[in-house]
Amino acid sequence: MASAADPTDAAIATVELTEVGTFTATATPVGALPADLPKSLTLRKLGEVIDFSLTVALPEPGSAPAGALQAAMEALTEGAGPRLAFVAPGQDADLWLAVIADSSRPDALWILPSTGLADDLSGTPSVSTADKTPAELAEVLDDTLLRMSKALNVLKLGAAVGGETGVEVGLRTRNPANKTLRDMDTTGVPRLIPDDEVHIDATNTTDGPVDLNVLYVGSDFSISHMFKGRLQPGDTLKQGLLRITDAAFGRDRVILVMTPAKPRSAVEDLGFLAHDAVDLLRGNASALKQALKEAGFGETTRAAVSLSDEGEDSGMAPAILQFEIDTVPAE
Repeated sequence: MASAADPTDAAIATVELTEVGTFTATATPVGALPADLPKSLTLRKLGEVIDFSLTVALPEPGSAPAGALQAAMEALTEGAGPRLAFVAPGQDADLWLAVIADSSRPDALWILPSTGLADDLSGTPSVSTADKTPAELAEVLDDTLLRMSKALNVLKLGAAVGGETGVEVGLRTRNPANKTLRDMDTTGVPRLIPDDEVHIDATNTTDGPVDLNVLYVGSDFSISHMFKGRLQPGDTLKQGLLRITDAAFGRDRVILVMTPAKPRSAVEDLGFLAHDAVDLLRGNASALKQALKEAGFGETTRAAVSLSDEGEDSGMAPAILQFEIDTVPAE
């Protein structure tokens, strides 16, 4: 834009941001740029594309599990399609496959986070290799990686979609020792222990109906659909969502998906995203809604989708709020 006050249709050029850092960004022109860019140049965001493919770093070669994986790679890549992209050992990736010889499962492929490190292997998924044919290994590893990717993609979408919602939202908590509901401080990452409850308090301050879905993404890569409902203008929702258990501990996320509702339409239902936790030990074996379907691996096969408005004019834009919670054992 030549000026921040100009309407969008007066844009002098369009660019795509190919690299974004904290203080700098790199842009590539889409079409021609003017010979002389004005000093008052400003950028206005038109839309966003989220890459839903999962990059996986391969293990270092030379071990029996790495050899078993190599034998299964053709079947694995054929079954996974564009959703999985494998890169060389040690390269940046969403997940790392590793062989840990001194672990309790030296024949397994361990699935590590993007850091390539795991503080506690008891909570780290792994897939055994010695008891599987290449086809069986490909099938189990494909299922495990895609389940993990589904949860990771929901988090990607939650981080990408923001803005003013027009819905005032707060989380509250209580437990058997203190049954009084109290506000959770979500400016940081609150720590909850087993039997702590999480409640939602939401008020629709817009002039139109809003559909609300609540998802809970666990550190074990499970996705639970906790609530769906419609808030009419001025409605307030006070709802208990969940109780913390001792089944798994780690960084969990409460994700609130809010979409403007059309008159006499069905309430938006994102229950299709729910799935169980990834087995830690694997043996033998709207534009926003469309984006969520892609994140949950629906029938389409695109590796990235646009979050652009696509011309819809329904007042409030779809929005996602994401709250992080650390679940820890009781002292």
